[in-house]
This record gives sequence, structure tokens and C-alpha cells, in this order.
Amino acid sequence: MALSPRVKKILRKIRNLFLILFILQLVYIIALKWIDPPVTLTQLGSWFQGSGLKRDYVSRNEMSTYAGLAVMASE
Repeated sequence: MALSPRVKKILRKIRNLFLILFILQLVYIIALKWIDPPVTLTQLGSWFQGSGLKRDYVSRNEMSTYAGLAVMASE
């Protein structure tokens, strides 16, 4: 059963859309290797819930030693 030209055109557009999204995702992932993200998904979720965007930086001395070990283990 052959597809009509209209269906082929729609399928081609869908394929191209997925291909573009895939390539953009790869570019974003590669860029994050060198660029720190300005916000995280968790922060965006808090912002959408109305809590706002905020970061609380603490010095290494204020952190638990287990937190430092967890960061080192994740690397």
C-alpha cells in the first residue's frame, strides 16, 4: 500500500522535527561540558510553583564531610 504524497510530506516534516530536536539536544549537552547552566530544572520547578529562583552558597567548611565525599564519588 503506497502512501499518498500528502502523508509522505507530513511524515518527512515529523522526521525532520525529531532530527532537529535530537541535534539541538546534543549541542546543548556538549555545550554544558564547558558552560555552567544558569539555572537547573529543580530551580525552574520551584520558580513555576511560586517559590522563586534562589541559590544559597555555603563554604566547604559549612558542609558535611559526607556531602564532600558524595560530590567526589559522583565525579
